[in-house]
Parts: sequence; structure tokens; C-alpha cells
Amino acid sequence: MLERMYDILNEKFENPVKSWDSLVEFIAVDHRADLLYQLEHKFEWLHEDRNLTEKLSRIYDAELLRTEYHDCLGDLYRSKLASEAVEQDEGQLELALQRWTQPSQEGKRIAVLDPEAGTGRLLMTVHKKLPEAVLFGIDYNLRALRVAMTNFAIHNIQGFLLHADKTKHDMSLDTPEGQYNWKYANKWYSRMDKLKPAPKPH
Repeated sequence: MLERMYDILNEKFENPVKSWDSLVEFIAVDHRADLLYQLEHKFEWLHEDRNLTEKLSRIYDAELLRTEYHDCLGDLYRSKLASEAVEQDEGQLELALQRWTQPSQEGKRIAVLDPEAGTGRLLMTVHKKLPEAVLFGIDYNLRALRVAMTNFAIHNIQGFLLHADKTKHDMSLDTPEGQYNWKYANKWYSRMDKLKPAPKPH
């Protein structure tokens, strides 16, 4: 389904990146309507082309996406925009949990941070294993992070996804600077220029 939709959009735009962005925005807004207010367009390209609308509506099945708990968009992203995509090793789950999970304290929920969230595949796995965990993810690749946001929207996963550079920005949940930075999570467009830097090592 997703690949066919992508191919239809590519027939229209003749631009793989624009086709990809249009596909992800279409699916993201369908599952999280409030994202529409963040976009710089209102899907004019869809509303003004009745033939395109009919083609997509015949194929698109939102329920099918919700039923299959898998990073299907991430798979397609890796195949269509392979030069951009970063492979994620799901075998690193236990290591990530050990390294990034803050020990649960009485009255506090577990927080899990993925410093290379990509399309959100690892965080989806964490959510399945630890549905009570609060999820945080950062990535330098904004297009991949938008896939993660869309995956979260499809499967109704609550979390915080931030476009940031883990080597430059303060990602701590315990510092004022880190807490300030996380206010810019879940933004469709980058706010990296507003983020506070990580503290310099002594």
C-alpha cells in the first residue's frame, strides 16, 4: 500500500524527496489532525487534483497501518531514500535500555532516551516492552524523525521527539538547559537554532 502510494505521488511530482515528504505528511495528519497547523501548506496539491485524490483514496487504508505494529514507513524510507537513511540495529535494545533508562524511583515513571532515534523503530520496541515508559528520542536527520513522529501518531504512542545534534545540544532531563530544549520536541519543522548547547567538559 505505502509503496504504491509513493509511486503515485512520484508520478505526479517526479521528485523522490517531494513525493516522500508528501506521503509522510499525508499519513501523519490523517492520524494526528493537529499537525496540520504546523505545516506550511494545507495539501493544495491534493485538493486541486481530483484524479490524484481518487487514486490515493482507493489504496489508502489507515486501519491497516494501525493493525500492523511495525516500522513500515521506515522500511520504505530506507528503500526509497537509501542515501539518507540510517540503519538501526534492533539488537541494541537491551544495551539502549541499560544505558539510557533512568532507574525507576517511587512516584516516578521510567524515562527512556534514544540518542539516535531515526525512524523510531527502537522506541516502538521499547513501548511494546515497557508501555509505561516515557519515551524521548533525538536525531540529526529531520526527515527520519518525521517518520518517527508519524509512527507515534499511527500507533498512538506518547513521547518526545526532538531534532537535535547529540554532540552539541543539552539533552539532559535534569538541567534547566536540557528541559528548555525538550520544549521544542514534536515540531514538524526544525527548531535546532533555538536549542541550548551541551555544557562544556571541565
